[in-house]
Amino acid sequence: MTTVECFYNEKTKQFILRVYGHAGYDKENDIVCSACSMLTFTVWQAIADLEDESLLKNVKSSKSEGYMNIEVEFIDVNTSLNVLRGIIKGYEMLECKYPKNVQVMGIDSVDNVCRNKKQNLFYSVIKK
Repeated sequence: MTTVECFYNEKTKQFILRVYGHAGYDKENDIVCSACSMLTFTVWQAIADLEDESLLKNVKSSKSEGYMNIEVEFIDVNTSLNVLRGIIKGYEMLECKYPKNVQVMGIDSVDNVCRNKKQNLFYSVIKK
């Protein structure tokens, strides 16, 4: 299972994202793992872009096969959080479709970004 942990502290403006594990959807053609990996690469690039634009500071990151950890402090909270919300929404859409393969944790601490599945268009389409 791929686990996505996402936390935001309003007081310190610190955002933490950890992604780890293997989705295990299929041994040969794991489309779920591929989708999680693509979102993870997107987060990594978004963080680099936000840092280049001086919207983040104190960026700490580490990655290895099957693991990524990013800790940042927002300078421009609205812009940075909105960019990352869209990507986090992608992880949650995968969780809705493949709950045995993807788990998203800590979203409530990012201001209930994606938790309401009734408002998740992807979720409502796949449930029909």
